[in-house]
Amino acid sequence: MDIKQYPKTYVDAIDAWDTETLDKIVADNVVMSGSIPAKLEGKEALWNYLKNLKTAMPDLKHTIMEVAAEGDWVAAHYWLEGTQTAPLNGIPATNNKVSFGGLGMLRVNNEKIVELIVYFDGLAMLQQLGVMPK
Repeated sequence: MDIKQYPKTYVDAIDAWDTETLDKIVADNVVMSGSIPAKLEGKEALWNYLKNLKTAMPDLKHTIMEVAAEGDWVAAHYWLEGTQTAPLNGIPATNNKVSFGGLGMLRVNNEKIVELIVYFDGLAMLQQLGVMPK
């Protein structure tokens, strides 16, 4: 797969909860950091994080806006939308819709994602959930 296809393949698999595709493209020793509560190490930790996100926002939808790649790194500017219908990281269900942007950096080695660095507009998300003032 062309390295520029990894971000879309990854987020499409999350949105559809296609664990077979995720398993094929994510390394067992994957590491994720950035705008998340804690650094994640290993596929099981990533799965738990993603399952929590999909449980809280079952209608989660990522849209890839731009992609750039160099070497074994690929960057994607994305837009994320969803409705929080279950608790998310200690925030009770609000049934509010959220829509915000982010940037993901993926490092690919041997056709597997080995590192994810994800930054997103957490303030906008918290404001739209109604737990932070606008």
